[in-house]
Amino acid sequence: MSIAIVTDSSARFARRNIAQQYTVHVLPNTIEIGPHRLQEGPDFVLDDLLRLMADPHLVPRVVPPSMEAYAGLYRQLVRSHTAIVSIHPSRELSKSFDHARGAAVQVQASTCPIVVLDSRTICAAQGIVVQLAAQLAQEGAPLAELLDTVRSALERVYSMYYVETLEYLRRNKIMADSRAVLGSLLGIKPLLTIEDGQFKVTEKVRTRGQAIDQLVEFLTEFDDIEETVILQARTGMTEQVRMTQERLSAEWGEYPVNFTTYCAAVAALLGAEAAGVVILESEYEYDDDFSED
Repeated sequence: MSIAIVTDSSARFARRNIAQQYTVHVLPNTIEIGPHRLQEGPDFVLDDLLRLMADPHLVPRVVPPSMEAYAGLYRQLVRSHTAIVSIHPSRELSKSFDHARGAAVQVQASTCPIVVLDSRTICAAQGIVVQLAAQLAQEGAPLAELLDTVRSALERVYSMYYVETLEYLRRNKIMADSRAVLGSLLGIKPLLTIEDGQFKVTEKVRTRGQAIDQLVEFLTEFDDIEETVILQARTGMTEQVRMTQERLSAEWGEYPVNFTTYCAAVAALLGAEAAGVVILESEYEYDDDFSED
């Protein structure tokens, strides 16, 4: 008997085998784009979606797992687990949390509590927290300890993205129409962070090099980092990732930095030519020894 960890495919992991290694139950999103329906399962390749997005008439819509899908999974898991912890992208960015919460109300197993968490983030940031929860579950951590650790991590995970074009920011109301039109004319490349569960434009630059400078500066502001992930659009190391890793090596020396593609939900929100970085800041240990020498 153990704690089951559930999430959806908006969670991106730096290593593809994480979900299997730690037994994370991942329900897939469905991507609707024109006449095509793609399922964001284990074999999903973002490049396939990006090829379709190259047609400006095809706009992707990401459909999260249904309430029925979550309820079916929860009913299976309550039979063999002491608790279920279900971690989802920000409710401001996806209906996944709402569907999961509704399913938890339906199932209501007194012997197996179901805790549904809004991560207030998405993609690799969500994945980092899911991985942490799964590691603790595998180690046999009690539910209260697991939840305390996960909630603490949610306060210490940060993301920054930049985009090459503004069309998707305009379509998704992340940037006002007038600002997007003007920014496109001026060749602006916005940088965005996730604040209060939403993408917010925080900086604007004109070149890719300046954007990478900003991403590196964002990362190096943190003194102690547990994990770093670089996000990109394409499979295989891109020029942006190579440049970012070189800059980070100059700042940090030999430090492991993972990279992966971002999720379909981020592609639908930010477009096909975005990149980002995600970090989990180390937990600060307070010195509560105030005794005098």
